[in-house]
Parts: sequence; structure tokens; C-alpha cells
Amino acid sequence: MRSYTSTAVALALDVDPKWVDNVLSRYPLERHARGRQGVARRLTPAAVLTLSVAQDLHRESSMTLARATRLAGALCADPSGRVELADGLILILDRDQRMARVLRRLALAGENAVRAPRGRPPRRRRFEHVV
Repeated sequence: MRSYTSTAVALALDVDPKWVDNVLSRYPLERHARGRQGVARRLTPAAVLTLSVAQDLHRESSMTLARATRLAGALCADPSGRVELADGLILILDRDQRMARVLRRLALAGENAVRAPRGRPPRRRRFEHVV
């Protein structure tokens, strides 16, 4: 299955890459590969969907990011895309529409996200003879 770097996800969600890393560090998302230090995080499309829903819940309803992340995880995990918040109060997610939007944005971001070279740059030769 395809996965995306946190930089590409940040471009797709129009947020700072540091925000993505902070959310992934503080709040557990089921569908992302946890890496060790020095290894870029990779997110599945399902994890990006959860992150996108959490971002909108946080922004639009002014709920804490912790609560928004939990709700987004529950919405994305439920096959019907429904979560009952209270008696008679149901939150519904149109998963197909939202996933299509996320995938479109990831495709655009993937073209623009260039991976930075890591490590020491290659040694340059001091003198090159051109014949």
C-alpha cells in the first residue's frame, strides 16, 4: 500500500510539517508507521484521512486536538462513518467523498514534495581535467 511522508501530508493539508509531526507524536493514529529517530514517518492514506478529519474538527468546532483526534479515529474506523456523541446527536462522515478529496490533494502534494538529501554531501574533486 502506498504511503506518504509527513512533508507531503503537510502540503496536502496546507499545514506546517512540524504540526503533522507534533500530532503524530502526541496523539496515536492507528494507520501510520512509527519510525525511529532519523527515519521519516510514512502515513497511509487512511491515516491522512484521519488526520484531515481531526484537523477540520479542531478548526471548525474549536474542540481540543486530543478530542478531535479521538473522534476522527472513531469516525474513520466505523464502517458507516457515524459516531453518536450523545443521545440523538450523531456525527456523520462521508468517507468516500473525503477520501477522494484527500487523495487528490496528496497526488498534487506528491509532485511538489521533494525529499531532502540526507547525510554528508558527496566529496568534490579539486581538479578535473577536461580532455
